Formats: sequence, structure tokens, C-alpha cells
Amino acid sequence: MKFSFFFIIAWLTAFDCLAISKQVQIDLYKRSITQAVALKDCQLALNKLDALKKLSHSPFASFHTGSCLLSQNKLSEAKRYFQEYFSAAENTHEYYMQALDAYLKIEESQAKKQVGLSIWHEPTTAMSFVKIPKGCYSMGSQATEKGRLIREKAHEVCFERPFWMSQFEVTNAQFRLFKAKHDSEKYQQYSLNDNDQPAVYIGWQDAVDYAEWLSEQTGYRFRLPTEAEWEYSAKAGTQTARFWGDDENKACDYANVHDASSKRAIKRFKWQNHQCDDGYIATAPVGRFKANAFGLHDMLGNVWEWTCSEHTDRYTGSEFQCQLSSEVEHVFRGGSWDNVPEYVRSAVYSGDTKKIRRSNLGFRLIMTDRSELK
Repeated sequence: MKFSFFFIIAWLTAFDCLAISKQVQIDLYKRSITQAVALKDCQLALNKLDALKKLSHSPFASFHTGSCLLSQNKLSEAKRYFQEYFSAAENTHEYYMQALDAYLKIEESQAKKQVGLSIWHEPTTAMSFVKIPKGCYSMGSQATEKGRLIREKAHEVCFERPFWMSQFEVTNAQFRLFKAKHDSEKYQQYSLNDNDQPAVYIGWQDAVDYAEWLSEQTGYRFRLPTEAEWEYSAKAGTQTARFWGDDENKACDYANVHDASSKRAIKRFKWQNHQCDDGYIATAPVGRFKANAFGLHDMLGNVWEWTCSEHTDRYTGSEFQCQLSSEVEHVFRGGSWDNVPEYVRSAVYSGDTKKIRRSNLGFRLIMTDRSELK
């Protein structure tokens, strides 16, 4: 077994010297990944998977690499490769059901690690909602916070009841259940349109209409979060600039941001980037990065997220309210995949009118009818 394995490795290192067809190279890489997994050498499997990706998008290799990492209890890394598998594989693929079982095992294990985490799955879109506990926090930022904006005056905000927030940004697949022809387009040559990427080119009224449609479909009541709800959920009990701390350059473990990948690939991005590499050039599939303490993913980075609150120059109480008029500017929060580090902070904000639609702007929802959920 070992002899044949190392023989294959030797062949792979000699590709530049041999006139081997592309399909033979792909088959050899697949075989080497299978052998590496059998020997529980996950790092070698990852290396060969990276090489295979240059030749072919192979769900086979992603599945086996994810399985290897899972066997070593590397849950977050394994989850990423199973997500990669689902992006590439049809539901009739030979490993599909095994991959689903493994993915659910990871989800359950991660949920158990987050004490008190309650998740509800909405039945129409399969959207996951996390119960956000009641409590108080300091909304805004400290005077010494790097990148602080004038509007970010710190003030205490309390929630006397828990509420439910969607665990991930609304995806293209979920939004297309409402508008089948929705197109999130692409940025230059980089697609924003895969099913598991966040829906973008979404106006404020589009997001409101989606929430109303989902309410009608299910009998529950959904809406955009207020600014205060959004920031409380993003901070998840922290007082630092970001839910992982103050260091902007640790972002790539927690968020899809303007990083080394986007800096290299998109030449017009001349502004400052995070000094790390998250592996994505434009929007990432939702849930690929570590969650905050409330179990929410992508609260910072990936895409800005609409709120229902009116955009004002100062905090005057509008941060607690939904302004239903489509004639005013509304706030969006969280920064995105193409922003400078100062714009990827829990307290940062921006806003615009209902007409604005951008490649870095999407949304997530609040579920307000909690009477049937404990």
C-alpha cells in the first residue's frame, strides 16, 4: 500500500516532464488523495486537493478531504470542505447522503459547544434562526476606537425580551424562492450568483417585500432588524471594535474582507486591505467563517446588511425603531468584502435610499413572533 502511494507521489512531482493527458493527471491526483486519507495524512490530502483544483472542480476530493479532517475532529476545517462539496455536487452524487450526515454531525457538535444556543429552522426556506438572549450593551464605540465615526456615541441599550435573528445572510437560493429570476450578477469575472452566496443587488424595498412574503408563507412575522438589534447581535457581549477583538488583521478567521486575495485579483482596489488572506476574492458562501458568541455568522464582512431604521446624523431614538417609509434613507451595517478595515467594525454604519443596489449589499431577518418558540 505504502509503496504504491509513494510511487504515485513521485509521478505527480514529475508532471512537468511527462506528456500525460489532463484526465490522467486528474485521476492520479484523486488516487493520491484517497491514499493520503487512508493514511490519515490530511495535510497531504489538502495539498493535493489544491493542485487538483487547478485542473478540475472535483466534489470527490472535497468530500474525502472533509471526511479526513472530521476524523481528526477539525470541525471548522471539515465543514468548509463539505460546503465546497455541496457547491460542486448534484444531490444525486454518490457521496451526497454521506456528506449530509457528516455535515449535520458537525453542526450538532458546534452547537453543543455554544452554551445556551437555540436554533429554529424556518420550514419554507430552511433558514436558520438563532435565539438572541435578552440583555444590555453599550451601543456605539469608545472615543479611542480606531476609525470611529462621529455618530457612534456610546449609550446603553437594553432588551427585556429575547428575539430571533437569522444565523446567516439571506442566500441567492432563498431569495429566488421569492423572485425566481433574481440575478446577483458578478463583479468583474467573479460570480456573486451561486446558490449559497448572499443575495446582493437587493434594494431596501426588496428586502422588506421578501420579509412580508415569508410572513405570508409561514404565518410567522419577519422583518429587517433595527439598528439597535443588529449591533447588539453583532457584538454578542463584546466591547471591542470587532466581535473577535480589536485586531483588524485577525479578520480572516471570522469574516470575508478585503484581504490579500482581493488585493491581488482586483487591480482597481488601491485602498488599504486587511493584512491576512481569507481565500475569497468577492462574496463568500454564507457560514464559511467562525461565528460570534451568539452563534451568528458573517455579521461583519461579506456584505453590508439592511436594517429597518432611518439613517440620521446622530442617535436620536431612530436606532430603536423601524421606519416603514420607503422615501427616507435607511441604515445598513457590518461592512463588506471590499471595504477598508475601519469599515469592518461592529459600530460602523452607512445608509442610502431604497433605490440603491450594490454588489456588496444584502440582508438578514428578525423573526418577531416568538409565541410558539421557547
